[in-house]
Amino acid sequence: MGCTLLYLYPSWFRYLSVLSLSLSLFLSLSLFLCLSVTVLNPSSSLPCEPGLDEQQLQDAHLAVERMCFSRIYRSAFMPNGETDLLRDQLFHEHISKLAPSITVDHTALQIPPIYAKQAPWPSALVILEQLALFKAPCDKVSVVMRCSQSIMMMLSRARIIAAGRGDCSAPGADDFFPVFVYVIIHANPPSLLSTVEYISNFMSHRMFGEQSYWWTQFCIAIEFIKTMEPGN
Repeated sequence: MGCTLLYLYPSWFRYLSVLSLSLSLFLSLSLFLCLSVTVLNPSSSLPCEPGLDEQQLQDAHLAVERMCFSRIYRSAFMPNGETDLLRDQLFHEHISKLAPSITVDHTALQIPPIYAKQAPWPSALVILEQLALFKAPCDKVSVVMRCSQSIMMMLSRARIIAAGRGDCSAPGADDFFPVFVYVIIHANPPSLLSTVEYISNFMSHRMFGEQSYWWTQFCIAIEFIKTMEPGN
């Protein structure tokens, strides 16, 4: 079982080793890994409740994940304590200083004019503001996905309106990204840098397809925001 867990979750074990987390954190995380493998791996030799369909298995895995991460969240989310807290506060203040000057016609964003009337994309803002409310990594990634999908839906609607009855192509990455940066800056959820590291350590190897794509866009947007200067 130990070899199986190390193979399935290598980054988790490296994370635990490097940061020397407390014994309670290690035990809680180990419990989650064991239950995850038992519930989701059909070839597991450990007993599993018979008659469960795929959706029930996924629900069981999600319940176990949420339970375990609610117990280890404080240590896992900010393993370096005050150092992580101070870093997040500085970045939060950096974004707060940026926000007043970040408008839809900001030169660093170059948001296409057909989307300007939709600003400030309130539904996406509301979704992203909920990021800090969730503890399980999968739930935080889900918030980013829903925010991204909300933006894409509104951009698509704007293109349809602009095109009238003519053919309308779907918005692309060049349309989405500047709006996403705008939304992140004006939502400014707390602890963004710790969130990125938290998801990278505990979720990155489990993301595929659309989920992985939107999370990558989020990380790139954070890096872009780091380079922006207030007032420019």
